[in-house]
Amino acid sequence: MYRASMAALVTRTRLLIADPAGASQLFADQDVQDALDAVREDVYNEPLDLRPTLTTGGIQYNDYYSRRGYWEADEVLRWGDFSVLTPATSDEVVGHWTFANQFPPVLITGKRYDLYRAAADLLEYKIANLAATQIDFSMSGASVHLSQHLTFLEKRLADYRRKAWVRTAQMPRADIAGVGAETRMGIAHPQRQAELAGPVSADVPFLTGE
Repeated sequence: MYRASMAALVTRTRLLIADPAGASQLFADQDVQDALDAVREDVYNEPLDLRPTLTTGGIQYNDYYSRRGYWEADEVLRWGDFSVLTPATSDEVVGHWTFANQFPPVLITGKRYDLYRAAADLLEYKIANLAATQIDFSMSGASVHLSQHLTFLEKRLADYRRKAWVRTAQMPRADIAGVGAETRMGIAHPQRQAELAGPVSADVPFLTGE
């Protein structure tokens, strides 16, 4: 179901993929939202970064920022005791909220989106949809190169892939910290042999390492 709190993000994504809302749009709002939901990050009680304001009357705690932008407009802000806060202004695109001297910490719960990755995913669908019609042809001595449109979209797609959030993963290394070279060969570590070897597998070399 399409959510009204996604309107600003859907509109911004449409700008990235050159698919403005209207009679000629390729994607429905629901399609764009689905692409965004596929790359969203759910956040629970994440502390916002404080940017204090220095005045002659002392320090004011007015501005709080998230380390990433593009938030859905249904975020909830809480104080350190988990009571709900109402900011004076909200900028979900940048990830900036203002208060009238609100002491830290300010915690945020909500959903933020990798807009460039979603735009790249949608461009892949758009290129596939247009590929059958955007062809080059010659007629009456004139040449028409419709494929230039696809070339432009492919360049934008590659650019958006580079701008997408960097994601990392931890890969376990069973061959380190006491595990011998036999693990790299697919042979069970000696500490695991007794667990793996049953009445039948006890004499299987590739499990026991014998």
